[in-house]
Amino acid sequence: MLLDMLGLAHAPRVLSAVARVGGQARFTAIRNAAPGLGDSQVSRALKELNKRGLVVGRPGQDRAMAYAVTKAGREVLDILSDFHAVVHARSSNVAKAADAELEAILAA
Repeated sequence: MLLDMLGLAHAPRVLSAVARVGGQARFTAIRNAAPGLGDSQVSRALKELNKRGLVVGRPGQDRAMAYAVTKAGREVLDILSDFHAVVHARSSNVAKAADAELEAILAA
């Protein structure tokens, strides 16, 4: 499973947050772009993403780390986006089918 490959359940959210912040994203900006995640969750996810080559972290002039999504990270984001679209379409179709079935039952 893709989430297992990433290693952490929060890694996709953090990867997406790094991409949304764009450029050389600082930790605080990434954490703010991933509401509901704490410092340790974001930190662990960034370490795992960096280890797997999905983000790259470099110290800035003030020694604070700045992160950017790699080409491989963008590819993973594309896959996750496609997956989300399929799930959303299927859940919409299931909901429509259930509504139609309910209407048929009520009309009988």
